[in-house]
Amino acid sequence: MIFLETGESKAQGKDKAEGKESIKAEEEIKAEEEINAKGNSIHSWIKFKKLKYTVKKGEKLNIEGTIQVPKSAKGTFLAAIMVEEDKGSAEATKAGVNVRYAVIVAINVKTKKKIKFQANMGELEVINKDGKLTLKSTIENLSKYEFKISSLAQIRDSDGKLVEAVSLKSQTAWQRKDDTSRIFPRGNVDLFGVIKSIRKPGKYKILFRNKVAHQILPTKRKTINITQDQLTSVTRVDLNKALKQYPSPLIISPRKDGKSFSLLQFKNNSDITIRVDLQNKHTSIDKPGAYYFSPEKFSIKPHFSKKTILQKRHLSPVEKQVEYPFTFWDLHEPKVKLKGKILTSIGEKK
Repeated sequence: MIFLETGESKAQGKDKAEGKESIKAEEEIKAEEEINAKGNSIHSWIKFKKLKYTVKKGEKLNIEGTIQVPKSAKGTFLAAIMVEEDKGSAEATKAGVNVRYAVIVAINVKTKKKIKFQANMGELEVINKDGKLTLKSTIENLSKYEFKISSLAQIRDSDGKLVEAVSLKSQTAWQRKDDTSRIFPRGNVDLFGVIKSIRKPGKYKILFRNKVAHQILPTKRKTINITQDQLTSVTRVDLNKALKQYPSPLIISPRKDGKSFSLLQFKNNSDITIRVDLQNKHTSIDKPGAYYFSPEKFSIKPHFSKKTILQKRHLSPVEKQVEYPFTFWDLHEPKVKLKGKILTSIGEKK
């Protein structure tokens, strides 16, 4: 590996006063793997033009260097570049805390031959992760190359009906919102996917499919038993907190003819799909006091928004504040319905 150590030198007090940092780069041999190409290790492939930099506050810095790969090298090779503040020899002898930043450099050496990826997929299991019912599996990369894997588990009930398709990804892939999980050579990575639709205990059949680049790995089949204890241990979503109205209150500006058209948005902040029924009582706004929403009924996917238009013909005089009742529920639990109110307020006439 290659480590770049940084620090601020006491001799550069002027730079410090001007909001600058002094960065010193040092190379250190800590290669994890020796290759047979002339006995070289990966650290010797990388050379930097400069090993010490002064950076102004807020300034971006490009560190230039070269990578020379031996002809006989094959596979993916990793190096770590570490950067820390250069405190100089005097400051270095004092007690303190140094902060290091790591940048991983992945060197993929491709060949003309078609690459065959080898992986070992672990068994699927159901766990409680962060209060959520979750599928988990572990993948081991047995090849010399890094690869990106897409994983999907199809869950069916005892009657063969599709309940849900769960995408499994690494923790890093979920955080970065990547479609695939990155697995380094000889690496082991846990893959997770939240189960959102199972509400009843029982046996469920799973088809677990994985694809690496151009290769489709063998499909795994497994039957899992979801217990009532597992469902009880899961943190239930508070729908009242999950569903939000924007803006709130909804400002309505009637036109001179007494009609108004107002855009309303609902945001689903949960991991489940929410169904909304705005319960129209009219189909047109021909009569005073009549109103309706378009659309009236809709589903909102997890962390998505949905817009609707409130059309109304106002009474005279215009009501200052009106509440419009509606119902909403977890799409997979239609028997448990909650009541909500859309808050409105009258603005200036158009």
